[in-house]
Parts: sequence; C-alpha cells; structure tokens
Amino acid sequence: MGTRFRPPPAEPSPPPAPAAPAPPAAPKEKYPNRIGKKAVTCYTPEMSWEQLRALSIRERTTTMALVNEALNMLFQSRGLPRLAEESRPAEAMTE
Repeated sequence: MGTRFRPPPAEPSPPPAPAAPAPPAAPKEKYPNRIGKKAVTCYTPEMSWEQLRALSIRERTTTMALVNEALNMLFQSRGLPRLAEESRPAEAMTE
C-alpha cells in the first residue's frame, strides 16, 4: 500500500487590512437659519413660561422673537447696541 501524499494544510490568510475610514461628511445643516447663532438656555418658573407662550400665541409670533425683543430691550437699557435678530412675521413662523 502506497502512502498518499497530503499537502500540508494551507495557512489561513491574514484578515484583510481595515479600510481607511472615510472622512466624515460635512454635516448637512438641518436648520440653515441657525448658522452663525448660539443657543441660550434659561430656566424660568412654569408660570413665566406659560405667560410667554400665551403671549406668543396671542401676538401670533414665536417665543424666540419675543425673547429676542426682550434681549434688545435689555441691551438698549444698558446703553448697548440692539443685536438680537428682529421679530419675524407670523407667516414665517416655523417653531
């Protein structure tokens, strides 16, 4: 009986090198009207928030427009230039 020749088992091939990570895609601006702006967060009593919200509904504007109006009034009272964005018309409300 002859001995059969068996080739040695093939060595497992090394795992493929990980692909270079793709550069992060430039984030698509979800809210273009926020470009160049910073968020200001404040906490106020619930009754104050409700009154602000009711005022915005009654005046058919946004709470953001009212807060910007208040900031401009504060700046003006301190002798500073009015910098907050002016109110938007009610038709442009998208809050």
